[in-house]
Amino acid sequence: MRGIPLVVLALSVAVVAGYIEVYVEGGPDLDGLHIYAWDGREWTPVHVTYVPEYIDTYIAAVGQWASMPYYNMSRYILQIPREALTHSLPRTPPGLEKWMLEVRSGTSKVVVELAVGKTPITKGNLTLSTWYSLGDQLPKTPYRGKFINPPRSPPKNNQAAGEIGTASYAVSPGTTIYPIGSLYFKPVKVSGSFSTYVPVDTPDGLNIICAGLPEMHWVGFEVLNFTVGVKVSGTISDGTLTLEFYSIHYLGECTLIATYSIPLPSSGSYWANIDVSLPRDSQIGVRIRVDGYAPSDATIDVYIAARYVKTVNNPAQTATTKATAGVAPSVSSSLREKVALLFGPYVAYDGLAAAADTSYGYIYIPPHSARLRWTSQHCPPLTVYYYINGIAYTQRSTTPTTPSPVNGYCNYNVSSTVLQL
Repeated sequence: MRGIPLVVLALSVAVVAGYIEVYVEGGPDLDGLHIYAWDGREWTPVHVTYVPEYIDTYIAAVGQWASMPYYNMSRYILQIPREALTHSLPRTPPGLEKWMLEVRSGTSKVVVELAVGKTPITKGNLTLSTWYSLGDQLPKTPYRGKFINPPRSPPKNNQAAGEIGTASYAVSPGTTIYPIGSLYFKPVKVSGSFSTYVPVDTPDGLNIICAGLPEMHWVGFEVLNFTVGVKVSGTISDGTLTLEFYSIHYLGECTLIATYSIPLPSSGSYWANIDVSLPRDSQIGVRIRVDGYAPSDATIDVYIAARYVKTVNNPAQTATTKATAGVAPSVSSSLREKVALLFGPYVAYDGLAAAADTSYGYIYIPPHSARLRWTSQHCPPLTVYYYINGIAYTQRSTTPTTPSPVNGYCNYNVSSTVLQL
């Protein structure tokens, strides 16, 4: 999703292990940026949790209502070290800009300086990147934040606002591409001395790849390297994360072929790039083990981005995705201030291919119509928002087919569009 890995997490309370959570509403788009705060000793990444808006959604495919989260990327929680509110700052690191965040709690107010840029800070062989996640709750923190002088709004993912005429492929057959895939794991809670495998996050809860080896995540063929993100909520010491790589054979047999260990942060998060030699003609699986000591309850989140090397043999490997709509539904907005109409689900690529140019996927949204039960004299205009995997992408407005309701309904025709991924 726009190049940034996202993990679904629940928002925590206002103060977490020396951090405060600051809720920003109507803030600038942080897409592609790394954000750092000074904790009194060093620059530490700021964790960004996007806050959803829950909207009653009519799911056209099944004819049912459900409350679903939507993210417009202007509402988020910034997890900032508490020391950043009181310590004087050194000079902003080279390549980063100074952003001023006004933080309020009740009648008190303080200004926090943040270092922001597109290039992450490195520390030894570690890359200290901002961790982005999707929250699933409304903010509970009393801290409210407002950026005073963000220098600019970062460029949107698609400058054409999602409207393109013809889908064209930037990657032709025979081109070597490096697609990126995401490996998802559930948070693991630890306390005291611990040594445990991080559970795999699967849709159906089942994870049986290798007999006798639970919590194995399938990686696949032609894997090149990995980026591992780790976030520790709480405090741990002497922590280690070990990746166990297996070759997956037929009949559920697996062979351990390599291990790679990195230290766990005592608290907070960081990213590390991992290069490990693996056979590209074998199916690869990975298990993650964490070891260490936690003086009190702590939670460890792990995310992995796997980078592959592949040769495009035909255009179907960068295929167009087509979304279809069934019979136009009749939706009543009675007692609802805002409603959503879902024609999906639409599934986007986990990662986009990158070569000399960029390979894009496309979603074609066919023309469709909608009816709105309306009791007033004049039909209102209808704003259509397009979300990809729940993330705001673009919007357009459409007028009713008649200025007044017909038999109690306002009717709308929404023309087709193509969204570029």
